Amino acid sequence: MMQPSDHFIRDQALNPSQSFIVEAPAGSGKTDLLVKRFIKLLEVSPNPQSILAITFTRKAALEMKERIIKALSSSNCAITEDDLNIMTIDAFCHRIASQYPLESGFLGRTMLQDEASLQKDLLASLLDVIADDEEGSADLVSLFQYFDNQLPETIARLLSLLKNREEWLPLVLQAQENPMADVKRLYENFSEVLTIKKQIPELFTQKWELRKRVDPALDATKQRLLEDPCLMDRYLHIAHLPDLDETPDPILAVLLRVLPIVAAHLQLILATRNETNFHEIALAALALLQDPEKGVLANLDAEIHHILVDEFQDTSNLQFQLLKFLTQEWQAGDHRTLFLVGDPKQSIYRFRNAEVGLFLEAKYQGIGNVKLQSLQLTQNFRTEAKLLDWINQTCLEFFPTDEDERLGKVKYVKSFASKNGESIQQDPEYFIDELEEANWIIKQIQTIPPNETIAILVRARSHYQAIINALDEAKLSYQVMDDKRWLDSPLVDDLISLLYAINHPQDKLAWCALLRSPFFGFSLEQITAILQSGESFSKYLQLSNEQDVYLRFHEALAVIPAQAGIQSPIIDKFLQFLLSLESLPEQNTFREALARFDFGVPIVEARIELLTIYQAKGLEFDHVFIPALQKRVAGDEAPLLYTETFYSRGEFHFFLAERQSRGREPSSLYRYLSWLEKQKAYYETMRLFYVAMTRAKKGLYFSAVGDKAPKGSFLSLL
Repeated sequence: MMQPSDHFIRDQALNPSQSFIVEAPAGSGKTDLLVKRFIKLLEVSPNPQSILAITFTRKAALEMKERIIKALSSSNCAITEDDLNIMTIDAFCHRIASQYPLESGFLGRTMLQDEASLQKDLLASLLDVIADDEEGSADLVSLFQYFDNQLPETIARLLSLLKNREEWLPLVLQAQENPMADVKRLYENFSEVLTIKKQIPELFTQKWELRKRVDPALDATKQRLLEDPCLMDRYLHIAHLPDLDETPDPILAVLLRVLPIVAAHLQLILATRNETNFHEIALAALALLQDPEKGVLANLDAEIHHILVDEFQDTSNLQFQLLKFLTQEWQAGDHRTLFLVGDPKQSIYRFRNAEVGLFLEAKYQGIGNVKLQSLQLTQNFRTEAKLLDWINQTCLEFFPTDEDERLGKVKYVKSFASKNGESIQQDPEYFIDELEEANWIIKQIQTIPPNETIAILVRARSHYQAIINALDEAKLSYQVMDDKRWLDSPLVDDLISLLYAINHPQDKLAWCALLRSPFFGFSLEQITAILQSGESFSKYLQLSNEQDVYLRFHEALAVIPAQAGIQSPIIDKFLQFLLSLESLPEQNTFREALARFDFGVPIVEARIELLTIYQAKGLEFDHVFIPALQKRVAGDEAPLLYTETFYSRGEFHFFLAERQSRGREPSSLYRYLSWLEKQKAYYETMRLFYVAMTRAKKGLYFSAVGDKAPKGSFLSLL
C-alpha cells in the first residue's frame, strides 16, 4: 500500500514529546491519526491513566477505545478498555464534579429536564425581588419597563446570557466602571483605524459599495481595495466599528448591575430544585480548577501528562478555558503534551457555542504556556480525484484568502486524493418548482447502481418534503434521519419498563409492566401471586453489581428469557440514547427526552438517506444530492440584547449592547455586534457547504428552484 503524500507530517504528529495542533480536512483519516498518537503515548507512559483523550460525542469515544484495543490485541498488551482515559468533555467535567461533590455543590443532584419550568421559576423569583423591594428591585423594574414588559422574552434572553457567564461575569464589575473599555480595545487591534474611519464616507456608499468617483487623493486606495479582497474586508470591518465617543444608554448600566443578581438567583433555584445540567457541571468543574485551596488542579496535574482533543474546531470558550487551566502548570521540557486535531473548515456548530476563532487562537498563540506546532494534513482517502479537484477549485473561489478569529474567517487548503476512479459532478440544475426538482432527483437516483449509497442533504428538514413525496410516488425505499414514528412501538414501552425495573428494584409498577411484557410473558395471575407472596421481583432477573446504566441495561438484554424476536433497530436506538446519558431521568420524562434526542442514525435500513447537513457530519456516501440551493435558513429576529465574547491573546473581551426601544435608533455598538453576527453566519454558510460537498465519495449533484441566488444561500457561493 502506497504511503500518503503527507506521510512525513503524519509521522511527525506521533512524536510523543511534542505538542501539536493538526488541521485534518474531511476524509483525511483524523481518527486513525488520533489512535496512533494514543498508542505511541502508551508506549512511553508507565500509567495509561495519565493520557486523557477528549471527544465531543460518546460514540466517538467508544469508537476510539475499540480501535485502540483492536490495535493492541496483537501485541499481547495487558491494557484493557477500562484502563483507557477516553471520554467526552461533558463526562470529564462530570467526573471532576463527582469526585468533589461537596466542593462542587452537586451532591445528589439530578439532571434538569424541563428548561421551560426553570424559566418560569426564574421569572417568579425576580418578581419576588420586586415585590419585596429587595436590592436590585429598582433595576429590575427599569429593565422590564425598558423592554416594554416583554417578561418571557427578557427572561429567555437573560438565561441565554447566563449560559456563558463564566466568560463575562468576572468582567462585569470592570464594565460597570467603564462600559466602553473593551470597545477601545477594538481600536487597538487595527493600525491607523481613525484615519481609515475618516476615509470611509468618501470611499463607500450607504450600501457599502465602492463609490464610482472618489477624491483624487483616494484613487490609489480605491484601486488597492479593488485588487485586494483582504484589504476590502479590513476596511469594511473598521467601517462598522462602534463610535468611541458614543454615550452609553443608561439601561446598559442597569443591565450590568442586574446580570450578577440574575446569576445568583439561577444558582439558588437550581440548588432548591436539586437539579443541574451539563453546562452547570462544566462551570462547577472550571470553578474547582480555578480555586487553588481545593487542590483539584494540583491533583489532576499530577495525574494527567498528555491530553488529546478531537474535533477541536467545535470548542467553546468554556471548554477552551478548561484546557487552559488544565495545562497552566505545564512547562517546556517536562514531558507533557497537548495534541489538538480538527478542521476549522468543518466548524458548523455556532448554535452550540462553538467558536472557530479559538482554533486560530490556539494555532498562532498556543494555549496558556503550551505552544503548539501547527501541522496540516492534505491527503484525502474518501473522494475520487476528479471530484475532489472540482471541490478544491470551487471552495478556493468562495472561501476567504485570509483568516480572522473574530469574524470566524478561515482559509481553504487543498486536499489531494488517494483514489482515482470514476466520479460524477454536475453543475446546478434549475427548475420551475420543487416538484420538478424532486422528479429530476428521482431520475438521477434510478441511474445509480443499487449497491451504492445515496444521501440527500438539506439545510433544514422543511426543505425535503417534496422529495419525500416523490420517493413515495416512485416506491423507492428511503430513510429519514429524524423519523420518530418508531417511538410509538410497544417495544419502546417494554424497554422503558426493563430499564426502570432493573435500576429501581423496589418499583413494583415497573416490575409488573416488565414481567407482563413479551420479555417475560407472565400472566396477570402469576404477577398477582408474586405480589401477594411478597417475594423480590429481582430474583427473576439476576444481574451483576454493575452501576453504569448503559452496561447494566446491556447485560439485562442478554439474559432476559424471551430473547428471540426482540432483535430490532429500535433496541439499537434505545442503547444509543442510554449511551448519551450521564444520569437517568425520571421515568415520567424519559419518553420526552427520548423523542428530543438527535440520534443521527436512521431507524430503517435503506440506501437512500435524507438528512440535514448537521446530521451528516462525520458520515460518507457514494453519491450526495444537495437540492434547494436557493434556500436560506430563516434568521432570528433582532434580539433584545446583543452580546459578544471573544478570546484574544490570553484575554476575554466582553461586549453587551441593548436593542433600542420606542422607535429610537440602535447604538453603534449594537449595530456593530449585529454586523459581526451576520459576518459569522456568512462564513459559517461557506463551511456548511463544504461539509455537505465532502460527504461524497464519487457523485455530487446540485439543484435549485429558480436561478436567483439570495445572499446566504449556497447558490450565491457557486
